[in-house]
Amino acid sequence: TGEPLKLFVAEIQTPKVQENDGEPWRQLPLSRLAEANGEGFFDAEGAPQGKSWAPMSFPDPKAKGLFALEISGDAMLPLYRDGDVIVVAPEMALRKGDRVVVKQRSQSLSVLLLQQRTETAMEFRPLDQSLPPIRMEHGEIDWVGRIIWASQ
Repeated sequence: TGEPLKLFVAEIQTPKVQENDGEPWRQLPLSRLAEANGEGFFDAEGAPQGKSWAPMSFPDPKAKGLFALEISGDAMLPLYRDGDVIVVAPEMALRKGDRVVVKQRSQSLSVLLLQQRTETAMEFRPLDQSLPPIRMEHGEIDWVGRIIWASQ
């Protein structure tokens, strides 16, 4: 490269802001969905925590609290396949029909469709449309994050 070793190593160690059509990219925390079901992966608001997250570049520097989950297996076909990555925004407003990630208090993460939201509960539809809707009281839910992007 013609660079002195010291400068070359400094370039490798210093993360640069990538650009996409003039817009900067940033690093999001990424984990496999199946692994993120364990203890200690999220705080009470749904923000990633701990050291088990890998970095992933994403071109939206303005949104806050984003994280990415990699789908494993074929349980979410045809919407998501093994290896697809979904980007979740736990701080974004939810709308009827949104695909969301739901963290229940005593259970693992679920990817569902938001059907209805009332003062006391939320109703979701499983990705498998043949299954009945799921109703959860607000007290049963730790957090809900809107899926804003998916690699496919």
